[in-house]
Amino acid sequence: MIKIEGLRREYGEGDARVMALRDVSLQIAKNEFVAVMGSSGSGKSTLMNILGCLDQQSAGHYWLDGREVSSFDDESLSAIRNRHIGFIFQTFHLLPRLTAQQNVMLPLRFSDTADAAGAAARAVEMLTRVGLGHRIDHRPFEMSGGQRQRVAIARALINRPKVIFADEPTGNLDSKTSEEILELLCALHREGQTIVMVTHEHEVASRAQRIIRMSDGTVVEDSQCSV
Repeated sequence: MIKIEGLRREYGEGDARVMALRDVSLQIAKNEFVAVMGSSGSGKSTLMNILGCLDQQSAGHYWLDGREVSSFDDESLSAIRNRHIGFIFQTFHLLPRLTAQQNVMLPLRFSDTADAAGAAARAVEMLTRVGLGHRIDHRPFEMSGGQRQRVAIARALINRPKVIFADEPTGNLDSKTSEEILELLCALHREGQTIVMVTHEHEVASRAQRIIRMSDGTVVEDSQCSV
């Protein structure tokens, strides 16, 4: 599903030059659940942004589902993000004035694959899938943190993405709610979803199938673990 070779990302010039990624190469297979770990400044967020087509490398190559996206322009990258990638963020990124259903439908506004009725029905389907079929008309302020994150997961699933990128998905949640969200991600993985998750918590990472540890812009460990 994902293949990168010799990936480098530099910021700034001269004395202010920072090497965020240093010749990183790795592969992530379809249906894998991978956790990316590392301290602040390790390069894990930079790697996530490039894999999610939110940023582009300074050098190297990136293939997503067999297509080299390394040299895609902004419009093409935007289309890839909308049609093939789902995002889950620590802070949910829900629009406060919209209902759960309307928030989940947002990615379809930029897609030509569903009409209004079809989009509404698919949003209900996704919310039901994450256990919120009874909350479709509630707004974010009327829901708990765990429910808001479930809405975000439903939104990530709406376009049936090839891969989901989750950036600290339990970072703003209590331990009980974190466990519920992790179990939902594990269930999606068991159903065949490819998931790449950034986290700094060992307990959270241990729920993944594989852990990639980063330090100073390089991969220092790549190991399998039990789900």
